[in-house]
Amino acid sequence: NGRVLNYRIKLGNINGRGFLGALFKSSVIEYVDKARNLFDGIYKGFLRANRTVKNVLYSFRIMFTGRVIKRKAVSGPVKLIYLTGKAAQEGGVPVFLLFIGFISIAIAFINLLPIPAVDGSYIIIFFVEFIIHRKINYNVIKIVQRVGLVLIIIIAVIVIGNDISSLIVPDKTVSPNPFISVMS
Repeated sequence: NGRVLNYRIKLGNINGRGFLGALFKSSVIEYVDKARNLFDGIYKGFLRANRTVKNVLYSFRIMFTGRVIKRKAVSGPVKLIYLTGKAAQEGGVPVFLLFIGFISIAIAFINLLPIPAVDGSYIIIFFVEFIIHRKINYNVIKIVQRVGLVLIIIIAVIVIGNDISSLIVPDKTVSPNPFISVMS
């Protein structure tokens, strides 16, 4: 908007090179580190997935320490559909696939958290049953899972409401480019 902004930016390090991981509307900056063979590609894919999990953990940490506004930090299906469209429109197929991969890894990670009604809770239940050498009462599990499901539904309704309101009345303080945080 005609203003000059000055920021100090610490670049990441990829193979000894400085890397920012941001896209600008006027151009696409792309860092390509091609795999030499199938095993190298699997290894590089594992490293990228590991970075994505670290980004998800960092996002949780800053959200729960109050460094960001939770209403702006959480997106549901409505906003994800919108951002997926923006990724395809502005970044093309590579950014679209990267965004889909990021979302898939983030959802897989969240699914493994020990929250009732997701898979992580069953991992905890099976672990406890293994430790105590007997089955937990099915009615107890059923009650815990139902309470968890109700909480997830309540959170989903709130998040979808926030998604819709943010699309109707966009927040001017948030960057219009959804890829700045995705590409790190």
